[in-house]
Amino acid sequence: MDRLRSCFDDSTINDILNVPFSGLEGKDEQIWGRESLGLFSVKSAYHLALESRDIPSTSSSFELKSFWARIWHAYIPPKVKHFVWRIVSNSVPVAVLLSQRHIISSPLCPLCKNSPETVMHALLECSRARKAWKASDFAHFYLQNNHLDIIQFLSNVFSSLDKGSADLLMCFMWTIWNQRNNVFFNRFALHPKDMFAWCQSFLLQYLDAGQTRFIPSSQGDQSPSDMDRCPPGRYKVFTDAAIDTGKQVFSLSVVVKNDSDQVIVGLVKPITGIITPVIAEAKVVSLAMAWTKMINLPVHVLFSDCKVVVDKINI
Repeated sequence: MDRLRSCFDDSTINDILNVPFSGLEGKDEQIWGRESLGLFSVKSAYHLALESRDIPSTSSSFELKSFWARIWHAYIPPKVKHFVWRIVSNSVPVAVLLSQRHIISSPLCPLCKNSPETVMHALLECSRARKAWKASDFAHFYLQNNHLDIIQFLSNVFSSLDKGSADLLMCFMWTIWNQRNNVFFNRFALHPKDMFAWCQSFLLQYLDAGQTRFIPSSQGDQSPSDMDRCPPGRYKVFTDAAIDTGKQVFSLSVVVKNDSDQVIVGLVKPITGIITPVIAEAKVVSLAMAWTKMINLPVHVLFSDCKVVVDKINI
């Protein structure tokens, strides 16, 4: 007891005295309780560290895995996933964090200069961020959840929104941060009201990149060759879009083939202006559907080389 009192306070001494032991014949073993085999692993220690930050709102390991699965399995660019991970791990280089590390002198938000710039302030509370949220399709969700801390905000994203909307919202959070950096470093950025449209185009172009010709899933297990064989009296419709940035115009084209694979009619519609390739592909599919419906054309299948657009139609 004299040795204990010389080294520890009363509370610690009491804890030490309450540790059970098996006597001289027993043998002590080190056991890591977070693994079934009792062996330490970095993975289990990482999850233990995250649990101390209440990620997600419940301590259930199943909920924890589900929370991270929604992030890592999202159909979003890797840099957006990394950004969301930095949000959760509190490593986004906001002014408060940089000030604590003596990298910058002031913790105030470099944009509004009214409040310390935490992650929550940068993404949810700053005047530019608020305007962007209120001008987006997530305005209702934002107004219901913007009082929450950023971790709970993300948890509600995954529990309240469908997968596609959750993926888009994560991209939108990255867009707000990206445009914050543009204002601060490049002195130029999108207007807050334009951020959501830019974010949609950004995500659609990422999803569309590298995709090949897509056959609508509503046709079941039919192979492309099966769908190419058009029944007599029915037609195949092919769509395409082209953009001329030099002349600031784009055109939409629709071609109809019969069961003998002969072109029987086509439609080309030039339009003044510039839009993103994905939006142009969406417009030509919409044009083709409206046109074939107007002339009562019995369509067997409509082909598009833009998987993103067809996926959205089939949802």
